[in-house]
Amino acid sequence: MELLTVIVFNLVLILHNKAKLARYFESICGVLCTSLSKTLARNEVNFRRAMTILCDDDASTFKALPDDADASMRATFKHLYCTVVGRLYESVGAKADGAKQAAVVESFLVDILERLLAEGDCKNMCYLLRETRRYKPSEKFATAVVQYVVKFIQSEELRDQDQEAAEVNRSLVPIALGWGYPELSQRITEATKADNVQESVKGAITEHYLQSFENTMTFLCTSCEEAQFDDIKCALEGIAKNKHSLGEEEIQLIERAVLMSLTAAATSLGDKGDSEEASEATESTDSENDDSESLFQRRL
Repeated sequence: MELLTVIVFNLVLILHNKAKLARYFESICGVLCTSLSKTLARNEVNFRRAMTILCDDDASTFKALPDDADASMRATFKHLYCTVVGRLYESVGAKADGAKQAAVVESFLVDILERLLAEGDCKNMCYLLRETRRYKPSEKFATAVVQYVVKFIQSEELRDQDQEAAEVNRSLVPIALGWGYPELSQRITEATKADNVQESVKGAITEHYLQSFENTMTFLCTSCEEAQFDDIKCALEGIAKNKHSLGEEEIQLIERAVLMSLTAAATSLGDKGDSEEASEATESTDSENDDSESLFQRRL
């Protein structure tokens, strides 16, 4: 098992260093990681060995990374590390008896998210979340994902990042809102409908969820720059496409967020021109939003 891991990752290193294969790098890595994760999840022995390797404090090197590896090579390994763990989560989750193993991987994924948050590594947070969204997460893991993403996009370090890092971070927004919140909402809805749950607990769960939802939507629509409005749209579309039927309060929160973002956009445009024209643009936007309210609800 250890040998298989070393072989796969050394092969990826070779690909990484071949300029002619650069454009195929992501696809080849995906195939290799999928194959490796399925092998690791095949039986309990393989799975335990895999977790022993992955959970090693020096796991980011997989004991195969040369001491003189440059920053690019180390970044490549970190990417692969997140991809393999994410696909291992998917592989064990797809098994009929994989719930127990999935819980083990989920616990480990939370540790990785915490490490990536501490390092300010938004790129690999995106990789990890893209991989894990393929398998229906537990409420605990969905909650952790949303908390980490929200914490990250609100961090001071983010404001000091270069343009490329900021661009990558923007994709966290639709990932977090388009996947984490609808999934969490559905599970909370199921939990609050259960007969054995006290009404006070149901109320507390619902209130906490709606407050978190509102806080994040408010943050996105008031703190994001003009260039990020498209990502807010993607986030809303991700929520709308989710099969779970959103509640009335959630729809109201989304509508409020849309109004805020449109108003902010109109204000931003107005600042560049005449203040009177900005006022007319804001009124027009508000009017159009009122007219399309029922259509927006139908789409949801």
